[in-house]
Amino acid sequence: MSIETTSKQEQMMYMIRILVMSSLTLLFFTVEARLNKNNQSISNGGIQWVSGLTWNQIIKQAHDQNKYIFMDCFATWCRPCKVMDKQVYPNDTVGQLMKSGFICVRMQMDSTKNDDEETKKWYSVVKTFEKEYSVNAMPTFLIFAPNGKIVHKDVGGKNVKQFIALIEDATDTTKQYYRLVEQYNKSKLKYAQMPALAQMARSVGEKELSIRIMRTYMTEYLDKDQQNYFRKENQRFICDFSSEILRSDDKLFLLYLQQSKKMDSLFGKPGYSQQIVDYVITKEEIIPAINGIKSDNELVWQKISDQIQVKYSRNYAERTVLNERINFYKSRKDWQNYAKYLVQKVQMEKQQGLSSYNSASFLNDYAWEIFLYSNSKADLKKALEWSSHSLQLIDSSSFNVGPNMDTRANLLYKLGKSKAAIKQEEDALERIISDSKRYSFLKASIDGYKKILQNMKEGVPTYLEQGAIWGL
Repeated sequence: MSIETTSKQEQMMYMIRILVMSSLTLLFFTVEARLNKNNQSISNGGIQWVSGLTWNQIIKQAHDQNKYIFMDCFATWCRPCKVMDKQVYPNDTVGQLMKSGFICVRMQMDSTKNDDEETKKWYSVVKTFEKEYSVNAMPTFLIFAPNGKIVHKDVGGKNVKQFIALIEDATDTTKQYYRLVEQYNKSKLKYAQMPALAQMARSVGEKELSIRIMRTYMTEYLDKDQQNYFRKENQRFICDFSSEILRSDDKLFLLYLQQSKKMDSLFGKPGYSQQIVDYVITKEEIIPAINGIKSDNELVWQKISDQIQVKYSRNYAERTVLNERINFYKSRKDWQNYAKYLVQKVQMEKQQGLSSYNSASFLNDYAWEIFLYSNSKADLKKALEWSSHSLQLIDSSSFNVGPNMDTRANLLYKLGKSKAAIKQEEDALERIISDSKRYSFLKASIDGYKKILQNMKEGVPTYLEQGAIWGL
């Protein structure tokens, strides 16, 4: 064998070894890539999401690694979800925090025609989670203990700081939502913790539970001493939950009814007690009575009014029935009666000397509704008076001056006073353009007001896209 032949054989063997090693290396990286694809997406920073596993496999992995499970419930249409995808989840600090103690999973709550097979496999799990954990807003975050038991829940988009705070709460056994709920259900939760838990329940969409907790707090703790209702530490609870939880036989309701001035001064809100009492009366006396009404029935309204007058007073009866009649007719698009009772409402406010009649926003809002839904000249003339009065009342520096001018211009236009309407709309547009230099959000509305002005000059109806009724 010649030296040349030996050299060629060695070269050939060397090349074979290189090819084998290359093949093994390629195989290794291919297998690793597949494993990574099926188990978690690897990134240089941010959260590493587990995928390719069933829910039971995820629970087992969390148990084996003694880690919590973080479940991000998102939807393809959810804008806050997409913001978090770009600004929160890729964050290195967030990634390190989650890597140390969590198995992180994403679950798409909606379905689309573009869903891959992996997403489709989770459809049945999605339905279960929606029902069992009341997932009805996006994004929703569910946190499970290493044994697979739910311990915490939160709802709504977060920035990095808020997300880190969420994770800290999720691992703090004194703040975990479901642990606190469990304590409440076993009558082991301290009264001092109930307002915060009720707020949490409401924030995650569990309104019925929130109300139940706060009624417990009110009837078992606050009611024991009437002075509890006047203590500063309880004022936020009273203000936040009164309208939701109150019944006419509650002690707190009687305070609003019988000591209204004291309750108003407590919150610094004149008329606040009246609003609460009106709400409870409407909820208990009016809504149940009209739920079965298919068409307007004057006898039913009179019977409701008589009952309220016997239980409370004539003023309460007139005000609450009038307000609900307005809502009733609007929901049924009975515009003639809707406008009729809007006019009665403003007249009652004026006659009784209520503060709302001296509110620029109140008068403008009611005038605008008359413009939209009435073609009665008598109604429109009254609304024009309200609109003019609102412009006299409004703070001259308010960004609503221009829009309020627009209300008056359209009332003039609908009354056939085109020349005056065009002049008023020109003034409105000029004011809005000027105010947009200080209030940038007004810029988006400028073209709309220009279109209204153009419609007036061309003699065509305005605000049809908002449902304005013309020529009936």
